[in-house]
Amino acid sequence: MSGREDTYLLLCFDRSGNLLEIIYNELGADTANVFHTMKCRKAYRALLQGKNNDNIDR
Repeated sequence: MSGREDTYLLLCFDRSGNLLEIIYNELGADTANVFHTMKCRKAYRALLQGKNNDNIDR
């Protein structure tokens, strides 16, 4: 994520096909700290379509 080099955004689907946004930090080679998970907001969906969205709510 821009401005947060140690923070990562993962967009993925749950078992029901709902698009989720997950934000996490890597703690080690095999360990992550997930601190945010929710239904994907429209601003992040634009990233999947290859659109640059500078108005993303961080």
